[in-house]
Amino acid sequence: MPHKRFYTILTTLTGAGYFWIWRLSAAPDAGTAGTTLCLFHRLTGLPCPSCGVTRSIAMLMHGNLRGAVDCNPLGIVLLPVLLVLPWWLAADLSGSDASLFRFSEAVGCWFRRHRTAAAACIFLLLLNWGWNISKGL
Repeated sequence: MPHKRFYTILTTLTGAGYFWIWRLSAAPDAGTAGTTLCLFHRLTGLPCPSCGVTRSIAMLMHGNLRGAVDCNPLGIVLLPVLLVLPWWLAADLSGSDASLFRFSEAVGCWFRRHRTAAAACIFLLLLNWGWNISKGL
């Protein structure tokens, strides 16, 4: 993927993600009353692996670690990424450095070379999905 497209997509997704988290953080229990934006959940009645991540991040922003883990442990992994990503994007976009793009490419290459690590990440994601399904999200 060309690096300009990479930055356009990542900036758009980051902005949309921050907007949605900001919107939900005002009422962290919103979305627990049966409403969902997850297309997979709407079509199948089952949660996707990331269902609950937004609520998890909102709970973390309110200092509720237990609630965050109960919603979806992936929120704990993604919050640091969300805290660093805008700054890294801004640094790359304000200069001519494409360090985030290069980092993304290097991570992709690393996972292609270390298929066992990639398989372990996929396995953990599937375990998380199973846990989401079992708790009746």
